[in-house]
Amino acid sequence: MIGKESVGTDNKCALGNCMRRFPVLLIVLGFLGALYFGWALSRITGEWDDQFPRPWPYPDGWLGVLNHWLVMRYPASPGFLNLDGEIETIRLMLKAWIGVCLLGLGVGVGILFRRRRSKGE
Repeated sequence: MIGKESVGTDNKCALGNCMRRFPVLLIVLGFLGALYFGWALSRITGEWDDQFPRPWPYPDGWLGVLNHWLVMRYPASPGFLNLDGEIETIRLMLKAWIGVCLLGLGVGVGILFRRRRSKGE
């Protein structure tokens, strides 16, 4: 029979370690996500280079797939031509994802500073 003390202590410590690392994880993921989506936004500005689309880690491949998906989902009206595709929609989506990542980063920083303050008091 396993002792109850060891099982309960291990679970509590594991949960405590996760909760201590959560704000750091939010900060790192928020920063990296905002950086990558910002890079994707700069890649879809309309100034194409000769090597477009580039392979991973460049975001060109999935930006092209997203544009194609949006064009198929929202086709041009009969008698009209869809000249630009859905580039503005993609830009708006990227800006929204940058905002979500920065919000996560801010929440992580806020949690971290609040914990530091409560430990100091």
